[in-house]
Amino acid sequence: MKPLTRYNRRIKLTLIKAMSVTCLFCLFYIPIMQNNGFRNDVGYYTVVLDGKELGAVNSVDEANQAYISARLRLSSESDSILYMNPEFNVYEQSRLVGTRMSATDIEDAIYQNLASSIVKLDNQTAYTVRINDFTVTVASKDDVVKLIEGTKVNYDTENEFQVTLQNIGVNSDAYSVNIVKSGIGSNNNNIVAATLNGQTSTAVTEGSVSTDGLKQISFSQNVVVSQTVATNTAVMSVDDALAAITKEKEAKTIYTIANGDCLSTISTKINISLDELFALNPGITENSKIMPGQQLIITVPTSELSVVTTQRSTYEEDYSADVQYVDNTSMYRGTSNVIQQGTTGHRIVTADISSVNGTESNRQIIQQKVTIESVPRIVEIGTVTPPTYVRPINGGSFSSAFEMRWGVMHTGVDWSCSQGTPVMAAANGTVIRAGWFSGYGNCIDISHGNGVVTRYGHLSKILVSVGQSVSQSGVIANSGNTGDSTGPHLHFEIIMNGTAVNPLTYVNKY
Repeated sequence: MKPLTRYNRRIKLTLIKAMSVTCLFCLFYIPIMQNNGFRNDVGYYTVVLDGKELGAVNSVDEANQAYISARLRLSSESDSILYMNPEFNVYEQSRLVGTRMSATDIEDAIYQNLASSIVKLDNQTAYTVRINDFTVTVASKDDVVKLIEGTKVNYDTENEFQVTLQNIGVNSDAYSVNIVKSGIGSNNNNIVAATLNGQTSTAVTEGSVSTDGLKQISFSQNVVVSQTVATNTAVMSVDDALAAITKEKEAKTIYTIANGDCLSTISTKINISLDELFALNPGITENSKIMPGQQLIITVPTSELSVVTTQRSTYEEDYSADVQYVDNTSMYRGTSNVIQQGTTGHRIVTADISSVNGTESNRQIIQQKVTIESVPRIVEIGTVTPPTYVRPINGGSFSSAFEMRWGVMHTGVDWSCSQGTPVMAAANGTVIRAGWFSGYGNCIDISHGNGVVTRYGHLSKILVSVGQSVSQSGVIANSGNTGDSTGPHLHFEIIMNGTAVNPLTYVNKY
């Protein structure tokens, strides 16, 4: 019995060892093999089309290639354009074992399931209207005509102009668009034709000058129509195409300042607030001086297609003859004198008024009959270069400008300064006043020739006398608070030919 018992014990130990090895294998080796050995450098990727699992493949590239091949097969089998937009996904999964489909099988499965997501898009002949770089496509030439007709309906209220298409060259699929006034081709020489791009000029015969009405319609942009092949989803209705080309948007442009313009009139003219105007033009403020010819950036409403119209109109108006300017070699540059006041005249005018999208852009007078003659205003302009002036004090704080103040004109500029601050001559000259002068208190006037005088007021002490010659920057007085004064300061004027001018035109403010 002992040999048998020993044998049983040996078998039991062998079984225990085998079970231990198996457990260790399960714990360590199998996971390693799952990640490396068993996969043999391939994975397990599930292919899903529109939420449906079709099977598994070895890689993402394999799935994508099968998808592309299936789409190509479907497209080659149809004479129409196919639109396919299924939801195609490939997911990696971790599996120890699993069946993978061959490339052919997965392609066939995708091919079969793609059929349910196919939408056929039929090709059709269509017409593309190109406006510079912007395009719209409509179904027919009739739709092109309706589209152009729609752009002019607000301006051609009497429907005097018709739209026609004409081939550009022989056997060409491109067309020009002409806007022609009704009756063109008849013996009426007053009829005007205008091309879409505004290339045809207005032709008017003698005797037609007084005929008022719409003379021309064109467009600012270059417009070309071409025949094309398009899918039904690319073709727009006439209403949608019209909305696309006439929708307004803000665009920046340049405004050139004209005679008589000021910032407030420009703001009103172009319908933009002063704050917007200042924001678009850094450095421009409500106090900025603007000159004719200067340019400002502005924004204006604009659309893809801008309708240009020319309207002939006869009207009566008051008018002023152009100002006549005469050089005066005895006056300083920057000064002027009115020799003759102008008068307002009256006339009957026939003019061609050009507008862009209903906003006037130009007015050309064709004929006028003056009923009351306007007398021109004549102004003499100084041509002599004035002497250079220096600021009459050092330091001080600028306190009052050359402007209306308390209901009267303040004819000079003021600098607040300490009592007794030295006052200097602004230029070489001769003292013609040195003493008390009305509200100026203690005052000095210096003549610099050619009708120019400088004045220094509210002085505490005068250091020169009448007839004395002074040099530029020479000390002539001390500042003070005499006369009509609310505190120690210097009042300074420049007077040219008896008229006070803004001293800051000639001397520095600070």
